[in-house]
Order: sequence, then structure tokens, then C-alpha cells
Amino acid sequence: MNKLVIHINIIIIAIALYGCAQMGYPTGGEKDTSPPVIISESPKNASINFNGQEIIIKFDEYIKLNNPQQIITSPAIIPNPEYIIKGKSLHILLKNNLIPNTTYSINFGTSISDITENNVNPNIIYAFSTGPEIDTLKISGRILNAYTLQPEKNVKVMLYPTDSAVLQTLPSFLAVTDNNGFFKINYIKKQTYNIAGLKDNNANYIYDLPNEEIAIYNRIIDWQNDSVYNINLYLFKEDKEKQYLSKVTYYEPGKVFIKGNKNFYKPVVALNSGLKSSAADYEFFQYSNDTILLWFNKQIADTLQIIVKDSSFMEFKTIYIDRTNKLNRNKISFIHNGSGNFRAENSFILQSDYPCINKLDELEKIKIYEDTIQVSYAIENINALKWKFIFNKSEAKKYKIIIPANTFTDIYGNTNDTTIIEFKVPDAEYYGLLNLSVNTQTEKPLLLELLTSKGQVIKKISFKKSLKTNIEKLEPGNYNLRIVIDTDKNNMWTNGNFDSKTLPERIIYYNTPVNIRSNWDLDIIWNITESF
Repeated sequence: MNKLVIHINIIIIAIALYGCAQMGYPTGGEKDTSPPVIISESPKNASINFNGQEIIIKFDEYIKLNNPQQIITSPAIIPNPEYIIKGKSLHILLKNNLIPNTTYSINFGTSISDITENNVNPNIIYAFSTGPEIDTLKISGRILNAYTLQPEKNVKVMLYPTDSAVLQTLPSFLAVTDNNGFFKINYIKKQTYNIAGLKDNNANYIYDLPNEEIAIYNRIIDWQNDSVYNINLYLFKEDKEKQYLSKVTYYEPGKVFIKGNKNFYKPVVALNSGLKSSAADYEFFQYSNDTILLWFNKQIADTLQIIVKDSSFMEFKTIYIDRTNKLNRNKISFIHNGSGNFRAENSFILQSDYPCINKLDELEKIKIYEDTIQVSYAIENINALKWKFIFNKSEAKKYKIIIPANTFTDIYGNTNDTTIIEFKVPDAEYYGLLNLSVNTQTEKPLLLELLTSKGQVIKKISFKKSLKTNIEKLEPGNYNLRIVIDTDKNNMWTNGNFDSKTLPERIIYYNTPVNIRSNWDLDIIWNITESF
């Protein structure tokens, strides 16, 4: 009898467990996805004649404050208010007297969330006026990078009365752009303003650091109605940094590496090595972008003074020769332009890593083959580091260049190992063709640029108003098109300048990548209706 009861009890428990499994055990309810909701404010939002020192906002649940530095008061309240959480309430303590007859707004951004699931209420703006009325004007728009046209987040957008110094004084109203570059300023007093943007690296609302980025506007905000929408501002970084030499290093057997913080224009280097011989007896000089390379082929003193001049820049640099700083190099190495597919109309360029002392007739042992047939060539000595090989090339052919060992000798007596370079010239069907027609509504000078997917400009065409062109022999792949409003006609994009209130030159990008396929003609008609 007892055994039967036990068995029945087990069956009942099993049935109960099955039922629970079917229905599901209690889990504490559905996950909370609702953000905190305001249930009261003291004083009420949009109050007038405000003269208090504390504002209390009550929510329907317990809250927390994340990143209070993102809370924006407009106009700026200096010093910043103090924000204190007490259970379900946010207390805002004002530490100074406010400006009379002024509408203030406090934008909390994404700083307020609940304490359980971190649900954010991103739309909380509290406003009040110290006068008899609330200002209601609004302005909105977007901040874009002036060069890439990508949206810029966390940029302060600020309004200044037209009698105030833009970006040099505290603004009257401000907002901060979101992740998509959008901004909106509410509760603005009706008067004329200038507007500007600032990546405020030291959080003082002032443009005072060389690495800060700015956006300026060349028109006054003059209200025609209650709102101004869709203003685009373009963020740029001024080239304010002075030119200087950031690094100078000596390597044995006699190489000096000079690095600048900017690209060099036409640098000239003067030397004082302690030798009586002239500079031409012991140096070879080359520069590219921000780098100067200098080689010595005679013993130099333990101290070397270098004077670099470039345009309006001049700097002295004294280095103490560390002869233990060696390159561990005993062979010449090469770079060249013959990799992958090679255009038949291009010349083959060979460059050594150190200056060489060879005469042209000493290089005649180099052999060039088209498939298996040796071809003749001519050599042009560009400088002690670079040579141009001129020979006929045909489509759909493979080429091999054989440089025997010990063909080249550098200024220190090192030679090269046997080097074999191979490349091919594709047939005409490998390339694609772009037939491009551009139509605009402006008489301003324009510059069309065709870029690779990595941003390298491979074609520039200056024009006015309209353009029809065929760009031939494009390798298969994706490209980008853009037009620069080339106001200064210098055939390149020009940055903005704060002192002269010059905006960066506008850039317009074609809205999709240009896909070039082999043996294919791509026709693009680009109509630009925007006036600029």
C-alpha cells in the first residue's frame, strides 16, 4: 500500500513538472524597455519670471545620470549647475544669478536613464525664462566634414549676437551634434546671429587650440519666420601649426634622416660637418613629402650642424654622431613601378635605396625580355638613385628585367644581388572606359577629380559649368568622383581660414561608387542642380 502511494505521488509530481514546462516557470515578467518618464517639474517646464536657485524634475522610476558633461545649457550657465539624484528625482542647483529677461534651456542629451536596464530618455529639454515670456525660435542643421562630407558628432554649435566675437566669446545659445551630425537649438531670442561650430578639445567654448576643428558660416542668421532649418556647416582644421623639424637621425655608414612636421615645398639644406671640403664633395640630397634624406661619402666630424630652409621656414639642427647606430646593410636594394599590370605607354622606373656611382655604360649588362625574346632599351639617369628604362612594350605581353649581381655600386662600395623583375602589359580589353558628362548651374571654376577606392587622385580636369570627357584605360574596380569648387583656381582643394573668415572650398561627391569593368564603357550623366 505504501509503495503504491509513493508511485502515485511521483506520477502526480511528474505531471505537474510537465505542466510547468509547458507553461514556463515565472521569470519575473518581461524585460523593462521603457525609459524614465517625467511626472512633474518644479517649477513647471516653460515657466516664466524664474528667480529660483533649484529645479526639481520627478520621474516615474529610479534614475541615474550618465556622463553629465554632455548636458548642455543654452545660453551657457557659468559655472555649470550641480546635478543631484535623489531617488526618482533630479535636482538642478544653480550657483549664480541668471541674465534677466532671458530664456534658458537645459538639454540632457542621453544622460538620463533608469537604474535597472539603462533605458535612456533622449528627448528631455527643460526650459524657463527669467523674463515675462519664453522665446520660441528654433534652428537646426548638420555639421559635415569639409573634405569627406561625413557627419561629425560631438561638435558644439553656437549662436552669437552679431556684435560678439565668434568663437572668441561665450555663445548665447548652443547645442551639440549627435552621431549623425545633426543639431537643433530651441528657445532662441529673436535677433540676428552668427553661427559657428567647434570641436572643443579643452571644453572652454573658445577656439584657442591649434588642433581644434571649426565650422564657420558666411551669412547672418536673420529670422524670416519662427524657424531656420537644414543649415549645413563644414568642419575643418586650420593649418595653423608652424613648420619645424620633428626628427633628425644619423645612421652609419653616412645617412641622415630628416623628418618635418609638414610636407616640404622646395627645401635647401646647408651643412657644416667640420670638413674643409665643399658640400658637393660629400653629400647627396633627396626629399619627398615631409622627409629629407642626406648621404655622406666621406668621414664627418662627431658633431654635425644642419640648416634647413624652405620657403619662409628656416631651422638649425645640431646632431651628435652616434656611430653605433648602424643599418646592418651590405647590399643595394631596389624599388620599382613594374608590379602587376603595367601600362604600355609608361616608362619603367628603377630606384635604389642608396646613391650609386655607376656610369650608364656600366648598366648595359641588364637584360630585358619580352616573353622569351630579348629587347633593346635606352637608359636615362634621373639622379644617383633613379633610372628610367625606355623600350617598346606591346599589349598582352610579359616582360622580365634581369639585373645581374654587382651591376650597381653605391657610394659606400656595396653592390646588388641578382634581381629579377617581372610584369605584364594587359591587352586593351582588360581596361574600362568612363564616358562622363557633368552639368552644373554655376559659373565658378570647377575641378573634377577621379579617385581610387583608397582616395588616390588619378585624374584632374578643370572646367566651368559643364564638362564632357572620356577617361580611358581605367583598371577594373571601384572609383569615386568629386567636384571641388575651385574658387582660387589653384587646381586643388583649399582649406578654410578663421582670421579672414574664408570657408573651405566646397566639395561635391557623386552619390555612388563608379564601378569600372573590363572591356566595358560606362556612361555617367551627373546633373548638379545645387547653386553654390
